[in-house]
Amino acid sequence: MKKQKPKVIIVSGSINSGKTTTSKYLVERFENTAHVHGDSLRHFVTWQALEDSISITHQNIISVAKNFLEDGYNVVIDYPFYKEHFERLSTALSSFSDSIHAFVMSPPLKAAQKQRGERVLSQQEVNRIAYHYQTDLHNPEFGIWTCPKLSPQFSSNKFKWYFLASSLELVYSKTLKLIAL
Repeated sequence: MKKQKPKVIIVSGSINSGKTTTSKYLVERFENTAHVHGDSLRHFVTWQALEDSISITHQNIISVAKNFLEDGYNVVIDYPFYKEHFERLSTALSSFSDSIHAFVMSPPLKAAQKQRGERVLSQQEVNRIAYHYQTDLHNPEFGIWTCPKLSPQFSSNKFKWYFLASSLELVYSKTLKLIAL
């Protein structure tokens, strides 16, 4: 029997949408899974303007994910991706994984811009969130969207249920809405 290649799970969404928290829960729920946190890779070049660092951050995400996939790890990637970024990422990783899934965290704008927990948003981040919503990062043409009222923990449980209940590949499928039960 052919050995199954590792899975790739991409969690996208605006700043402060719950991507990282959801990704951490997913890593806890799936064995042999690494978390590639795009913001951590972006921090290697904090001296560079955000817009100028996006390309190298994407390249680093791809490189780190490939390293884990080559060693047989499943990978959860979180970072804000537009459709063209998602397509480039999935193309680059497709030879390492037969199973690339995308989930988009999509809370209402006011919820994304809200100060919560220990995270304190700067005015620049609040403005960047507004930009993400104006340019439809929270509403892309890929993946499964989360219901705006789902917590990151509940979302990760829904995502795990999806993997257990379905063999459906969603790399370029119609976008679906998950609803709270």
